[in-house]
Amino acid sequence: AFLTPRGGEPMAPNNPKRHPGRGGAGLKEGVLVGEVAINEYAAFLLDRSVTSVLRAGVQPTALVRIENSVFHDTSEDRNAMFRSIKDKTGSFQLFAQHDCTAEDMGPSLFPVDQVHRIAVLDIRLCNTDRHVGNILLRKSGSDLSLIPIDHGYALPGEVGEAMFDWLSWPAAKKPFSDEMRREILAVDPDRVERLLTARIPLRTECLTTLRICTVLLQTGAEAGLTAFDIGMLMTREDLIDGQSTSVLEDLVAEAKLKAAESGLPWMWILRTLIHAKCHSLAGSTLKPRTEPRTPETSLPNSPLSCSLVSCDQVSDRSLLDSPLFSVQGLTRMCILQNENLCFAYLDDTAPLTPVLPRLEAAASEAERALKDGSFDFIEDGLGGTYFLKNSRCARVAVFKPRATDFAGEALTPCLNEVAAFLLDKTSGKSLSAGVSPAVLVRASGFSADHRRLHFEAEDVCFSLVEQNEPPGASEDRIGSFQLLAPSDCTAEDISPDRFPVDQVHRIAALDIRLCNANRHMGSVLVRTSGGVTLLPVDHGDSLGALAEFTLDWLSWPAAMEPFSEAMRREILAIDPERSELLLRKTLPLSSKSLATLRLGTALLQRGVEAGLSPFDIGSLMVRPDPTTRSSLEVWSDGDVAWADVDQSIRVRCLEVARGHLKGSGAFIALMPRAPSAPDDDEPPELSLPCLADEAQLVVDSCDLLAARNPGLSLSRLSA
Repeated sequence: AFLTPRGGEPMAPNNPKRHPGRGGAGLKEGVLVGEVAINEYAAFLLDRSVTSVLRAGVQPTALVRIENSVFHDTSEDRNAMFRSIKDKTGSFQLFAQHDCTAEDMGPSLFPVDQVHRIAVLDIRLCNTDRHVGNILLRKSGSDLSLIPIDHGYALPGEVGEAMFDWLSWPAAKKPFSDEMRREILAVDPDRVERLLTARIPLRTECLTTLRICTVLLQTGAEAGLTAFDIGMLMTREDLIDGQSTSVLEDLVAEAKLKAAESGLPWMWILRTLIHAKCHSLAGSTLKPRTEPRTPETSLPNSPLSCSLVSCDQVSDRSLLDSPLFSVQGLTRMCILQNENLCFAYLDDTAPLTPVLPRLEAAASEAERALKDGSFDFIEDGLGGTYFLKNSRCARVAVFKPRATDFAGEALTPCLNEVAAFLLDKTSGKSLSAGVSPAVLVRASGFSADHRRLHFEAEDVCFSLVEQNEPPGASEDRIGSFQLLAPSDCTAEDISPDRFPVDQVHRIAALDIRLCNANRHMGSVLVRTSGGVTLLPVDHGDSLGALAEFTLDWLSWPAAMEPFSEAMRREILAIDPERSELLLRKTLPLSSKSLATLRLGTALLQRGVEAGLSPFDIGSLMVRPDPTTRSSLEVWSDGDVAWADVDQSIRVRCLEVARGHLKGSGAFIALMPRAPSAPDDDEPPELSLPCLADEAQLVVDSCDLLAARNPGLSLSRLSA
């Protein structure tokens, strides 16, 4: 073992290596004299507070008090025959057996996962002194282990110059594994702060640095950045080039300046700036493709007008197969016209399929049949639903006009139907539930006797009928026009044991994203030819109030099964901002509807990150009893910042996962949980996995030293 006493480091008054000082600032910016020993212990606690996936292997450390005459004191002659006993406090750490250091071996041999663990630890600690000499290497046959040591110059009082020698290692440029990303995103900064402050006297400024760097790590990992990308944001470039601060330092300064001008909390502003920077970097690191990607089907032979929609950096993970050569924006297909018809259609990511001609043909058939009054009308609420037929009296499409309630407020089932199609259409192949094509149309000449329906040109940004317009002033009706999915029966006519797991999961994922409040058995059509195929219909009650949910698939056996790896990747690849842009540019949805979409998407992604099944996630949406609000309702409170809502969802999903894994040995004690106000009379809960065993090693080592050296006095130092 080795001891790092407080007051003996460089610039301290009693430094034994003839580098005395008066205290205050240490060798590294932001680290004060006397904090080196504390930081060694903090690094051990921080490393031990995570699972084995993230644990870098910091040696067991404790704070101890030791008395001996050999300790140096500037007021005493070193060569004196008799020296007084000095009392020292410092960090006591087990010595790591090793064969060499990282500078004695080529970095291409270093295991990727171990390099990532050390990088994650250094980023969180804002380590200002990670050179190759303080990473030890131990060989065991063909296995190579990296052991990080010397964390005294970490957790500076302000974000400053970080030093990461691993930035030049090939492994640092490899992406984090999915498992490591999940564990990074599961770190709870509040809980970690409570853990540290209950044991060691860290300055508030040091805790702020820890929080900032944790936010940067989590945001970068969520955006798909590598350890190299994140580390480069924390290091300063060569001063010869004129850059005296790192990107992270600039972001902190900008956040504080904006906070002074706006009065908002600077930490909240910093989160926004870090999020924008990481996602911008994720987009800018994309390489142009050598050849354009080809769609699965050719474009329909119709006149198309294409325009570029302004969009910030688009990440590659949200761009699926499409004929785009680059990702500088979204391709917007708009206005496919014929004599009587104009459909507004937007498809920016999914493979292009000829749905527009199908809609065109269905509308033409319906127009001809409507002249003879061939349609079915179902009184559905105030708006009504019209099943349009062809000349052979077969249903070909569904028309849902925009409706208003008795107070004159607009109802949006027609908008939600189109939104469901667009979101499903732009999902990956493993995630698309198969929602029938739907567009918004204006039906002119919509008379009271429902005898005549005519479609005419209608742009995406249409103008709705004014609320105060006199009745009968216009017979035009705006609504959703959707192809009717051919089916043999509904889900209530067949046993759910026969439903394919992947199809149930796709419908469940769509309902969770849309916060669909009315997924009953009758809104899932079944086609039995060539195997069972499930077809979701009727999404008018989506993106609305988060009170009562009907999710009949919660009782289906397939909903209890975990998501497949392919579907998990597709879900985690969803870009909420891109989805919002897609709907905002296409439909006049309210900000409340878009906020509901973001909430549902966050719940789906956080649940998948935690390994939950569709049943687990859906259970968080329904009320346990009629008088108790669901978790989703609680999260929808408008007074809470989105970052806090997202973190609460993540914590709750991990709690559900912990309930499944409890007692299996696969889940550690220290996992994020919903923060609660601690009782002033009780210390915060501290739960460190395996810490008791490691601490006992330190105690045993102290006892052994004391037994072999009768003049040595060792005692454990409490928090």
